[in-house]
Amino acid sequence: MSFAAVLASMIMFGVGPASATTTQGTPQPVEHSVDSAATGPFYLALGDSVPLWDGTSAYPNLLLARYQKTYPNLQLVNLAVSGETSTSMLNNGQYSNALAFLRAHQNQVALITIDIGGNDVVGCGSPGASPQCFQQSEATMEQNITTILAGLHAAAPNAPIYGMTYYDPFLGDWLAGGAAQTQAMATIPEDVALNNALTSLYG
Repeated sequence: MSFAAVLASMIMFGVGPASATTTQGTPQPVEHSVDSAATGPFYLALGDSVPLWDGTSAYPNLLLARYQKTYPNLQLVNLAVSGETSTSMLNNGQYSNALAFLRAHQNQVALITIDIGGNDVVGCGSPGASPQCFQQSEATMEQNITTILAGLHAAAPNAPIYGMTYYDPFLGDWLAGGAAQTQAMATIPEDVALNNALTSLYG
């Protein structure tokens, strides 16, 4: 099975925690280290809490284990930041750190995965959010991701980039019954719109 097919199966069938985080406060980076003498190949993971959630069972680790059979020396560099939005990715260091890594390891990065945008709009599914919240947040997300992808492609033109979509984290509220079911179902159109926008951007 190809790498793209593995990612597609994860997205379609919900393998792994492909959900937006609702973490509040300052996003926290995960520590990582790379042997300065290492020549790769490298797998660069970027995003929010999804590449970090569940520790060694997070999807970058699972993909690394699978593809180390094909690329025995493949090393994971996970720069994801829990609680990250597309704006904080651009402004708080993850994006600049990714570009610096790619430029320092030209032609040594085998692949890049990215999931970002869920935290941009997750608050818009909460009761009391303004009707314009989702449209405004999605527009900002699209502009930011366009900038991020352009920068990644420029820094590593030969490295494929695989983007992740999201499942709807509010659907679990349906189990509470009553009004919660109506509220949960009402978030589906926005989740579909978010994933359509991400698919278009990554496509």
